[in-house]
Amino acid sequence: MGRIRSNNQRYLITISTLFTVFLIFLNALLILKFPDITLRVIINVLLILFYASSIISGFTLIKSSEKRPQVMIRVSMASTTFKLLGYLFVLGIIIYLNKPLAKEIVGFFFLQYFVFTMVEKVFIFKFLKR
Repeated sequence: MGRIRSNNQRYLITISTLFTVFLIFLNALLILKFPDITLRVIINVLLILFYASSIISGFTLIKSSEKRPQVMIRVSMASTTFKLLGYLFVLGIIIYLNKPLAKEIVGFFFLQYFVFTMVEKVFIFKFLKR
Protein backbone atom coordinates (compact mmCIF):
# COMPACT_ATOMS: atom_id res chain seq x y z
CA MET A 1 0.00 0.00 0.00
CA GLY A 2 1.20 3.48 -0.75
CA ARG A 3 2.11 6.11 1.76
CA ILE A 4 -0.77 7.63 3.71
CA ARG A 5 -0.69 11.34 2.94
CA SER A 6 -3.40 13.03 4.91
CA ASN A 7 -4.81 13.14 8.43
CA ASN A 8 -8.19 12.20 6.95
CA GLN A 9 -6.80 8.93 5.63
CA ARG A 10 -5.13 8.18 8.96
CA TYR A 11 -8.36 8.94 10.80
CA LEU A 12 -10.36 6.69 8.46
CA ILE A 13 -7.97 3.79 8.90
CA THR A 14 -7.83 4.29 12.67
CA ILE A 15 -11.59 4.43 13.20
CA SER A 16 -12.23 1.52 10.80
CA THR A 17 -9.58 -0.60 12.50
CA LEU A 18 -10.91 0.17 15.98
CA PHE A 19 -14.45 -0.81 15.01
CA THR A 20 -13.13 -3.91 13.24
CA VAL A 21 -11.35 -4.99 16.42
CA PHE A 22 -14.59 -4.34 18.32
CA LEU A 23 -16.49 -6.51 15.82
CA ILE A 24 -13.89 -9.27 16.02
CA PHE A 25 -14.37 -9.35 19.79
CA LEU A 26 -18.16 -9.24 19.50
CA ASN A 27 -18.18 -11.90 16.77
CA ALA A 28 -15.93 -14.12 18.88
CA LEU A 29 -18.41 -13.94 21.74
CA LEU A 30 -21.38 -14.64 19.51
CA ILE A 31 -19.66 -17.40 17.54
CA LEU A 32 -19.22 -19.42 20.73
CA LYS A 33 -22.93 -20.21 20.50
CA PHE A 34 -22.53 -21.61 16.97
CA PRO A 35 -20.07 -24.49 16.60
CA ASP A 36 -20.36 -24.62 12.79
CA ILE A 37 -16.97 -23.82 11.20
CA THR A 38 -18.67 -22.68 7.96
CA LEU A 39 -20.45 -19.92 9.83
CA ARG A 40 -17.18 -18.76 11.37
CA VAL A 41 -15.52 -18.54 7.96
CA ILE A 42 -18.48 -16.66 6.46
CA ILE A 43 -18.53 -14.16 9.32
CA ASN A 44 -14.83 -13.45 8.90
CA VAL A 45 -15.19 -13.08 5.13
CA LEU A 46 -18.02 -10.60 5.65
CA LEU A 47 -15.90 -8.66 8.15
CA ILE A 48 -13.05 -8.42 5.65
CA LEU A 49 -15.51 -7.34 2.95
CA PHE A 50 -16.96 -4.56 5.11
CA TYR A 51 -13.54 -3.35 6.27
CA ALA A 52 -12.10 -3.25 2.74
CA SER A 53 -15.12 -1.56 1.22
CA SER A 54 -15.15 1.01 4.02
CA ILE A 55 -11.49 1.90 3.45
CA ILE A 56 -11.85 2.03 -0.34
CA SER A 57 -15.00 4.14 -0.10
CA GLY A 58 -13.38 6.56 2.35
CA PHE A 59 -10.24 6.94 0.25
CA THR A 60 -12.37 7.57 -2.84
CA LEU A 61 -14.31 10.23 -0.95
CA ILE A 62 -11.10 11.92 0.22
CA LYS A 63 -9.58 11.87 -3.27
CA SER A 64 -12.71 13.26 -4.91
CA SER A 65 -12.97 16.10 -2.40
CA GLU A 66 -9.34 17.07 -2.97
CA LYS A 67 -9.94 17.54 -6.68
CA ARG A 68 -13.42 19.10 -6.59
CA PRO A 69 -15.25 19.47 -3.27
CA GLN A 70 -18.61 19.93 -5.03
CA VAL A 71 -18.49 16.33 -6.28
CA MET A 72 -18.18 14.85 -2.79
CA ILE A 73 -21.92 14.34 -2.26
CA ARG A 74 -22.35 12.54 -5.59
CA VAL A 75 -19.34 10.34 -4.90
CA SER A 76 -20.66 9.52 -1.43
CA MET A 77 -24.11 8.59 -2.75
CA ALA A 78 -22.68 6.54 -5.64
CA SER A 79 -20.29 4.76 -3.30
CA THR A 80 -23.07 3.91 -0.86
CA THR A 81 -25.30 2.64 -3.69
CA PHE A 82 -22.62 0.42 -5.25
CA LYS A 83 -21.58 -0.95 -1.87
CA LEU A 84 -25.16 -1.78 -0.93
CA LEU A 85 -25.78 -3.55 -4.24
CA GLY A 86 -22.50 -5.43 -3.86
CA TYR A 87 -23.34 -6.41 -0.29
CA LEU A 88 -26.76 -7.69 -1.32
CA PHE A 89 -25.21 -9.68 -4.16
CA VAL A 90 -22.63 -11.28 -1.86
CA LEU A 91 -25.24 -11.92 0.83
CA GLY A 92 -27.53 -13.56 -1.73
CA ILE A 93 -24.77 -15.88 -2.94
CA ILE A 94 -23.71 -16.80 0.59
CA ILE A 95 -27.28 -17.54 1.67
CA TYR A 96 -27.95 -19.53 -1.50
CA LEU A 97 -24.90 -21.70 -0.82
CA ASN A 98 -25.63 -22.06 2.93
CA LYS A 99 -29.41 -22.18 3.33
CA PRO A 100 -29.43 -23.91 6.75
CA LEU A 101 -27.38 -21.04 8.22
CA ALA A 102 -29.39 -18.23 6.61
CA LYS A 103 -30.76 -16.70 9.83
CA GLU A 104 -27.38 -16.58 11.53
CA ILE A 105 -25.64 -15.20 8.43
CA VAL A 106 -28.23 -12.44 8.01
CA GLY A 107 -27.97 -11.55 11.71
CA PHE A 108 -24.18 -11.23 11.61
CA PHE A 109 -24.38 -9.42 8.26
CA PHE A 110 -26.69 -6.72 9.59
CA LEU A 111 -24.69 -6.35 12.78
CA GLN A 112 -21.55 -5.68 10.77
CA TYR A 113 -23.41 -3.54 8.23
CA PHE A 114 -24.83 -1.37 11.02
CA VAL A 115 -21.42 -0.89 12.67
CA PHE A 116 -19.61 -0.03 9.45
CA THR A 117 -22.40 2.33 8.36
CA MET A 118 -21.94 4.15 11.68
CA VAL A 119 -18.17 4.27 11.08
CA GLU A 120 -18.65 5.79 7.66
CA LYS A 121 -21.17 8.37 8.88
CA VAL A 122 -18.90 9.39 11.76
CA PHE A 123 -16.03 9.73 9.29
CA ILE A 124 -18.11 11.78 6.83
CA PHE A 125 -19.35 14.18 9.53
CA LYS A 126 -15.83 14.59 10.92
CA PHE A 127 -14.50 15.04 7.38
CA LEU A 128 -17.08 17.72 6.56
CA LYS A 129 -16.15 19.70 9.68
CA ARG A 130 -12.54 20.04 8.50
